[in-house]
Amino acid sequence: MTDEGQRIREVVKRGTWLYGGAVPCEVHIFETNYSDAPPIIDDPDINPDYPPRDNAGNFYFAVYFVRGQRRGVSNCFGSVEDAQAAVAAVVGGTLKWLP
Repeated sequence: MTDEGQRIREVVKRGTWLYGGAVPCEVHIFETNYSDAPPIIDDPDINPDYPPRDNAGNFYFAVYFVRGQRRGVSNCFGSVEDAQAAVAAVVGGTLKWLP
């Protein structure tokens, strides 16, 4: 747990999968409590409950790597389990989570 007001962004889960069944790739799930994006006020298209957060005020997102290069970032999730489920839906059956 972090002190209130302390910014965190850390990898909490790592996994691997085979892109196209052959190219080894990685995925990292990050836990964070802040966004680099500035807040947008009074915009009816912005959901005020996004990103979803856990009880500690943190949210989770996945970063995909192909051959060591960042190739994509997921939406944000309110739990590491939700982020893992979303990654599994994207990359398919060769996904293996590392201890």
